[in-house]
Order: sequence, then structure tokens, then C-alpha cells
Amino acid sequence: MTGFSVKGFAKNHRRPIETLAEIRDHLRKLDFIHEKEDGGPLSVRVTELIQSAARLENRLEWGPAAPLVLPVLGATGTGKSKVFNSLIGRNISPSGFKRPTTLAPVLYLSREYVRPAVASGFLPGYEKRMAEDGVNFRIERLGELVIVPADNSAFGPGLLIDTPDFDSVLAANRAAAGDVFDRSDAVIFVTDAVKYADQAAWDYLDLIKKRDKRALLIVNRVRNRLSLEDFRRRLSEAGLDRPVFDLSDQPRLGDAALFSPDEPALKALDRQIKEWTGGLREQILAEEAGKDWMEFRAGLREGLLPALAKTAKELAGLRSGLEASAQAVHEGLPQKLSVSISSELKHSLLAQIQALFLRWDLLRYPRRLMSLPFSLVKDKVLAPLGLVQGTKGGRSSLDEEIERLFAANAESLVAMFQDYHGEVAELFNAGPLGRGLAARPNFADLAFTSDRVRSGYEKIRAELEGWVGGQAKELARNLNLGEKMTFYLAQVLSLGLFISIQVHTGGGFSFFDGLLDSVLAPIMSKITGSALSRDKVKAFEAEAVGRHLALCGELFDAQAQAYLDFLSQAEQGLTAADPLAGAFEKLDRTFESLK
Repeated sequence: MTGFSVKGFAKNHRRPIETLAEIRDHLRKLDFIHEKEDGGPLSVRVTELIQSAARLENRLEWGPAAPLVLPVLGATGTGKSKVFNSLIGRNISPSGFKRPTTLAPVLYLSREYVRPAVASGFLPGYEKRMAEDGVNFRIERLGELVIVPADNSAFGPGLLIDTPDFDSVLAANRAAAGDVFDRSDAVIFVTDAVKYADQAAWDYLDLIKKRDKRALLIVNRVRNRLSLEDFRRRLSEAGLDRPVFDLSDQPRLGDAALFSPDEPALKALDRQIKEWTGGLREQILAEEAGKDWMEFRAGLREGLLPALAKTAKELAGLRSGLEASAQAVHEGLPQKLSVSISSELKHSLLAQIQALFLRWDLLRYPRRLMSLPFSLVKDKVLAPLGLVQGTKGGRSSLDEEIERLFAANAESLVAMFQDYHGEVAELFNAGPLGRGLAARPNFADLAFTSDRVRSGYEKIRAELEGWVGGQAKELARNLNLGEKMTFYLAQVLSLGLFISIQVHTGGGFSFFDGLLDSVLAPIMSKITGSALSRDKVKAFEAEAVGRHLALCGELFDAQAQAYLDFLSQAEQGLTAADPLAGAFEKLDRTFESLK
């Protein structure tokens, strides 16, 4: 059964309205960011369903007391406006040789139906304009609907509409013809002996068949019976069993002249329209409301809801892929980053502890005085030539090793991020939904640049070095008496050795700072470390490794989260899917009461 029963529709037509409005709200909340901004398949489908829901809601609000909506449809120049005016008995809608002539739907109705016709629910989106003294069109007012009220319409509860040409050169005219057809209860289709075989005409004839619309078919300007019989044969082959009427060719009939009221076709049309608006009206209204519901139901149940479920599944697959890829990166961090950096940081820690205990080195200035001649040669002659580093700008081998390890780790992170970006791109490009998301303008901005990764790692380095300094102060402050005695004894031995070398060389040993840094400084660091317990050193190294990996992991997490947040936007657009499905099930049960 495609329609509702007359009794069920009359009794319960208002029951589904609230749920139908709820469904329209859910549909409006759907957002498909993976589709093109000008609309993809899902966006178009949702728009059509919103329009379909609005039409159905309008039918239900009007109920069984509504007038029939009867458009006169036709291609350019077939004479539909003349047929429209002739049925009414006076010139209302302008007709003529200019193409297109009808620039807006012209609605002729009894005055008692003006109020529902001007309401926003009827043909929404059109500006309603009353025309008591005649209709005139202006090209700048496309998108309006002209209402011509009559005190005593011959068609009673019938809204006769002269539509713009459905094959017009103006897109707005073609859209208006489609909108009026969608809201129609029955159709008066006008063609002529030349255009009856045009594809545009058959597109609408196919829609009449598909939607099982009541229709009256008129062939205008018939000169001989061959074209008329050919049209009827084509209708029969297409399975379109609708009444066909013909109007003979009348070349002397002017643009403003009407067909004679004695024309057999006009009389037959008049009788059929009055039969529709009379005893058949409530049946037609119930049937058309039922057809609209079944079309809307199929669009949701068989079209949109499965498509939403598929989209949600694909998004879940993308999220799972992103999370798995991020997890793999985290697990590979210890292999990709230099763990030996903890050893170097340990030596840095011990060197800083040593420096804290040597702040009162009384031999520092005598040593500097003895090495002054050699330092001047080094700074003023050799350093400008690039042969050695200056005394003030010199860096220890420990500093250089830490610098090297940090630089190597920074490049390892850059390579890791680039590999991850490649995996993400491959994941998104594996399907149409992902490709649609990857085509969004802001997707390319999600990937961290190499400079951003290096900058992030510089912050990690600064944080680690600050942490090492804090650890040095903490450990130096908390050394027990035994550890302090061991430390001072180690310092006396090592400094005694250095002082002896400096004195015997007259300060010349400072000329060979590179040897001092590379050989003796690590030895001093190890001697200093012997003052600390093995457990403290191991604990420091373990925490250094963990902190370094954690900070690098946080930097990567920021990158991974950027992709996940982007994906969340697409998921957010589908949050209305579940309440939509629930409201639809409720609506489906409610409509059972109308059958």
C-alpha cells in the first residue's frame, strides 16, 4: 500500500508532525567535512531529505481539508500559460513569444486558501507576493511566488499553478518547476506536436510514472493525427496510462487570446479537475501524503542511514589506523633515539657537582697568570686563523659530545616525523572518505615541519639541561660525610696532578686545552662519580632516559593528536546520526496509524 487511508489520514494526520520536525533538526546538524564544500553525495542526499520532510510536514499540517495543488507543467513555448489562462477563463499569467515568459510560479486559488498558501511551510524558500491587479514579472525578482486570489474560483479547493518552463535557459526557472512538481497532488502536463519527443519532456513523464502521479496530458498545436498517435504509442510503450487530450493548431490565435471554452479538450480538462477537487480530493490527499512518506522513508532507511553507518565505520577505521601508527612510533622511540645521551648527561651532572665544590679553588688565579702568555698567543693569533678555539669561547669535549648527541637525536626525530606523515598520508588515501578529508585545505597544515620538530627538540634539550642542573645541586647538597670525604680526596689527587703539570711547564699545559678536556676532564668526572653511591648514579641514568623519551613522546603526541582532532571534526559531524535513527524508528511506528 503506497498511500494512507482516508479515515486514518483524517484522524491522525497531525500525530507525526513533531517527530518529523525533530528529524529535520537532526538532518540539519549532520556535517560531512570529507565532502567538497559545494556538496558531495551525502550532503546532497541530506538536503533532499530535508526538503522532502518539509513537504511532508506541510501536507500533514494542511490535512484532509487542504486544497489540491495542480500545476500546469510544460516546456518552453508549448502554450502552457495559454492553457492555464483558458482554464480560468481570463488572462492572469502573461503569455507570449518571448522566451522565457513565465519567470515565477503563478498561483490561482480561492481567497479562503490564501492564508495557508502564504505560510512559510508551503513551497519554502520562495518570496510570496500578492497580485490582485494582474501579474507582471521582473528578471531581478527571480525566486518569488505570485499569488492571485479569486473570490469565487471555478475550481473550489484547487490551487492551479502556472509553472516556469522546466527546460528554461534560467536555472531558477527549472528549479521552480521541479519544486512545484514535488509538492503537487496531480499534474496537467502540456506539450505540443513538435516537442512531445524531447528528452526534457520525457524526464518529467518518467517522474509522473515513478511517483504514480495523477496527470492529464495535453498535446497542443496538433496539425495532423500522426504526431498525436505517435505520442500515445510512446506513452503505451513506457507504461504511462494517462488521459491524453489534443488542441488543434490555431496559428491565428494571438498571444493574449484564449482557447475557446467550447474546445473539447478544455471541457474534458475542466471536468477532470472538478472531479479531482470534488469527490476524489480527500483520497488524493491521503494517497499523496502516503507516497511522500514512503519516498522519505526509503530515502532514510535504505539510503542515508546505511550511508551514515558506513561513513562512521570508515572514520572508526581511520582512527584505529592513526592510533596503531602512533603506538608503533612510541614503541620505536628507544631504538630511534640515542640512549647513550643519559651517560653524557651523567658526566655533565658530575662535572656540575665538581664545579659546585671547586668554587673556592685558591690556585685558580695563579694558574691563569702562569698561562697568560700562551693564552694571548692562542686568542690573538691562532684562534682568528681558525686553528684553535679561543680561551673564552672554548668548549669542553663533554659539551661537544652532548651537542653532537642532541643534534643527532633532533635529526632522528625529524626523520621519524616524516615517516609518520607518510604513513598517515597512505592511510587517508586508502579510501574515498580519507581522500576527501586529505583534500581539505587545513589538512596539509597538520603535519609538523622539520623546523618545528627541531625547535620542539631544542625545548626538550633546555628542559633536560635545567633538570640536570637541579639534580646536581640536589645531590651536592645531600652528600653524606663519607661521600664528601671521598670527593675531596679525589679532588686533592686530581688537582695536585694538574697543578704540578702547570708549574713544571710554566703554565704551558693550558695551551693544550684539547688534551686536557678530552683526557683529563672525563677522568676527573669519573673520580668525582666515585664519590657517589652506585645506586644514585643508576637512578639518575634511568630517570634521564625516561625523562628524555617522555619529553620526545610528548612532542610526538602533539603531532598525533593534531590528526586525531582533525578526525574528531568529521566524527562530530555524525553525532546526530544515532538520534536521527531513533527518531526515525519512532516516526515509522507513528505513521502506521495513518494506514
